[in-house]
Amino acid sequence: MHLIFFIFTISFLFGNKGFTSDTLLIHSNKEIYSLKENFIYPKSLKIEPYSTKISPDSINYMKGLLHYKNTFQDTVTIVLKYKYLVKDLPFIVGYNFNDLDKHYFIRNKKKIKIDYKKVSNQNNLFSSGSINRQLNISSNGLSEFSGGLNLSLSGKLENDIMLSAVLSDEDIVIQPEGNTRNLEDFDQMYISLNSSNFSLNAGDIQYKNNIDKLVNIERNVIGINGKLNFNKSKMSALLASTSGQYANSNIEVIDGVQGPYGLISNSKSKDIQLIAGSENVWLDGRKLIRGANFDYVIDYSLAEITFTAKNLIHFDSDVSVDYEYVDDNYPKSILGNTYETKISDKLNVVAGIHREIDNESRLFNDSKIYQQMKGTGSSSVKLEGAIEDSIGKYFIDNGIYIFDPLLIQADSARFNVVFTYNSNGNYEKLISDIGEIYYSYVQSEEKNNLKDYYSPFQNISAPSVKDLYFTKIEYNLGKNISANSLISRSSKLENTIATDGISSTGGIYEINLKVDSLEFRDTKYGFSYKGHLRDKKYNSLNLDRDVQFNRIWDIDSANNSGERRNSMDFYINQNNLSSTNLTLSNLKLYDWNKSRLDASYQILRGLFNGSNFQYSEIFTEKENSIFTSFLIRAQLKYLNPFLKYNREERSRFSNYKLVQTGLDYTKNRRTISLSITNRDDEYKNEPIIDKIEKSKDFLSSVQYIDKNLNGWRKNITLTKRLKNKTNSEQLDYLLGSLKLNFRDRGSPFEFDFNATTEQTQSETFSIVYDSVGIGLGEYRFDESLKTYIKDQNGSYVSYSVPTGSRSLLSNMRGHQRFSFDVRKLKKGAQIKINFNTNFNYSGSKIGISEIYDPKLQEKNIYRSYLNNFFEIDLGSKNFSKRIKFYSTNSKDFQGYDPRGNEILSFSKNGINGYVKIKENSNLKFEWYHNIKDIESNFIIERSRKVRGSWNEISFTLNEKRSESEFSIKYGVDHGRVVSNSFIAQGIGINYSGRLFFGELGSVMLNFDLSENKELSNLQYVPPEALNGQTLGKNFAVNTSLNYFIKKDISFSMSVNYLDNLRYNNLFTIMGEFRAYL
Repeated sequence: MHLIFFIFTISFLFGNKGFTSDTLLIHSNKEIYSLKENFIYPKSLKIEPYSTKISPDSINYMKGLLHYKNTFQDTVTIVLKYKYLVKDLPFIVGYNFNDLDKHYFIRNKKKIKIDYKKVSNQNNLFSSGSINRQLNISSNGLSEFSGGLNLSLSGKLENDIMLSAVLSDEDIVIQPEGNTRNLEDFDQMYISLNSSNFSLNAGDIQYKNNIDKLVNIERNVIGINGKLNFNKSKMSALLASTSGQYANSNIEVIDGVQGPYGLISNSKSKDIQLIAGSENVWLDGRKLIRGANFDYVIDYSLAEITFTAKNLIHFDSDVSVDYEYVDDNYPKSILGNTYETKISDKLNVVAGIHREIDNESRLFNDSKIYQQMKGTGSSSVKLEGAIEDSIGKYFIDNGIYIFDPLLIQADSARFNVVFTYNSNGNYEKLISDIGEIYYSYVQSEEKNNLKDYYSPFQNISAPSVKDLYFTKIEYNLGKNISANSLISRSSKLENTIATDGISSTGGIYEINLKVDSLEFRDTKYGFSYKGHLRDKKYNSLNLDRDVQFNRIWDIDSANNSGERRNSMDFYINQNNLSSTNLTLSNLKLYDWNKSRLDASYQILRGLFNGSNFQYSEIFTEKENSIFTSFLIRAQLKYLNPFLKYNREERSRFSNYKLVQTGLDYTKNRRTISLSITNRDDEYKNEPIIDKIEKSKDFLSSVQYIDKNLNGWRKNITLTKRLKNKTNSEQLDYLLGSLKLNFRDRGSPFEFDFNATTEQTQSETFSIVYDSVGIGLGEYRFDESLKTYIKDQNGSYVSYSVPTGSRSLLSNMRGHQRFSFDVRKLKKGAQIKINFNTNFNYSGSKIGISEIYDPKLQEKNIYRSYLNNFFEIDLGSKNFSKRIKFYSTNSKDFQGYDPRGNEILSFSKNGINGYVKIKENSNLKFEWYHNIKDIESNFIIERSRKVRGSWNEISFTLNEKRSESEFSIKYGVDHGRVVSNSFIAQGIGINYSGRLFFGELGSVMLNFDLSENKELSNLQYVPPEALNGQTLGKNFAVNTSLNYFIKKDISFSMSVNYLDNLRYNNLFTIMGEFRAYL
């Protein structure tokens, strides 16, 4: 821990992070290995392939050294990826006397030697990176030339100006995963210059203009942002562009469903991607933290958010999300300028402007859309998705498009139609038995709120211009009195193409007066006043209201209305023992005039520290809304019992009453929280306004955390929910997570268990395939099975196509790992036992039979996957021989395709090992029996079953500069394809070798030749037979060369050749030059 803190601190003060990778050959006669760099970031080091068997025994992160205990019988190749400190730490701390004037060394007649190699590392500028050029050639006629530049600069320029820059011309299209609190920084381009009185950021930057809650703009942009600091003034300017669009969404949640909930664009489109890290999420007014161990996870590519077990979703939960997204809309140009000056010790003034302009360059002047926008002047135009086509798959019947791919209605006009997501649409997405997507009309009264709907047209927004002008004045009237006011004016031109585009302007005017910390004996007093006026047509560029504004004032929407709000707040603090607040406020919105009273009392010290009381009431001419809450908490030594009561009576929506009692216990590394909650709800049924529905909700929750350094560690969070609703289905489910692990240095036993259960909505989807060329895809089409088979040389890529149809599911997923190492016992034999399990289940209910043995005709299972692996490892103390017995089996039920279900079953049992012949040679062997069974109830041709046994014997020879392995393999497979039985056998030889050119590089060769026969006169065997090879001869050669021409220039080349019945003389060549800067 101290090492990590030391490297982090020094890197913050002196250095910049670099990223690199090393390839090491781990030999049996060598114990210490050096990395190219030193001062390694410990948490960044990754070893591929990952295995505890090749993990180093110790690592010196500062010197970049790996230590092994000389236990390897064969040479092992590993790749290490890590971040390191680009600017090395000084080896000698103190003055560099070589920089002093010569008269200091009059008495020293010896000539001082200067190590230029070390001195060069003390330059003010430091760089790292690489340039690469890559050429791919294939026999299928598809060739590609590509390359990239990655450069990192950091250091100190003249006049104490610090430089930091990253330049890259390689596009990174992979979004980071949103299941961690901190996102990995993907490659970006930026330049940063900083000094005491100015800063300049250019490239991919995050712009922030946080003047006030009303003007709080944050954007992810590409541009230049400069800041200047004078004696009493500051100035900031921005010139940038972005493809991102800002949006704020209030999500309509489903009772008991944790997600996923989709986010949409400002034009109500779901076809968007989120900008990673741009989101802010609030639940019931509380800002949440991203991460699987915190509050929510988010899929940036699908624009979907799912809440963890820590946050139970009720039907009236308030969820608000701020985010930026990318779609096919217009890119923006952004201009911003802010000036701040301190006129005196009492007066401070801030003023600025922010402009966002849609770039209309994507629209051609002669296009139909452009002409419509220019002619109408409206903010959007409708683009019809239907085009008349004589061989189109749709025809019109009474204004409704009917799907007719077989041209049964041959005498009707035909159309090809593009449908677009529309929450008010009347077409649902379906998938035919052959995997073709089509749309079918649904009557409005038959629509399901768990489905997405579409329309045969698309509303396209016109390019617009948004301007925001703002001024804020702050004035201190004295030690305890301050005042500030803000004036903001917005302007929006809805259509920049038309000469008569709609323009709207509006303003916000706010004044605040605060008298704080007036003291009388041991009591502090204070009060404040806020006046707020908003025009109806004011257009905000950020979230400038409280995220629970609608709930606080008991309204359904505050859009399209002017607003006038006043509030007066008083507080009393009694010797820091307790605090009392009283707020009186008034809101005029639409034709409503509402007054609100808020009172609160909180205990700040003593036995009941943290206890509080809150009361709120909204007054109108016709009806009132009341909210009451109190929390009583006792602060004992280790125990903290509590009682919580909430009651809300809303005039226009639902009412609820909540009583919760519980106990918190904390001692040393152990924390226990128990609670029982009872909630009663009353809410109106929308179709029948006068009808009140009631429900009773009972929740029990337990959280147990034990962070022992040795022995058992536990992290358990469980919530059980039972809800009964009048004339409606009940809710009965378990929500939670369970993490258990056991570690003890002296114990042979290790155990890990991790499981989560939740309730979500899942969308059915189908897999479709698109041809991209032989060797460029991941799948090939099998004519006999009428399906796509995974193949690294295939010509198809796969896509998941959601249907828009959702269902509420219970989910349970997790894994366990058990290990018992007898070798750790004092007189233990060389035996180790491993047992691992992975499971993933989604269905309408959770049951043992549904998880362990799902049936093909099941209709209530979305996905059920179970995998078990068991291994017994036997060895000798001198590592002269080793035997492993293993067994693995899995079952994968796939019910997410609306056309039907499939089950993929697999089992494999075998034995492998080696016997040491000499110090540098081994004899290896393996025998296994496997069964592969695929069942489908919607495409019968896919059903097939393969079982067989295979034997392999290998001889390995490792010399000082080379390593080689010769193998012979033989086996027999038999089974069925639908109703046809088959028997096939195969025999083959393989050579794999590597030759080293000292420390400069190596060449690798893999040669494989096999002959496969079908013995039952069937001309076809399923792809699972013969280890994926074809009948007849299979010949494959793979060779690769890696060589350092110079210390900072490397060359790599690979040649692959394949010849069989499936691929005739297919070869690919790839070469790359890389220069390290």
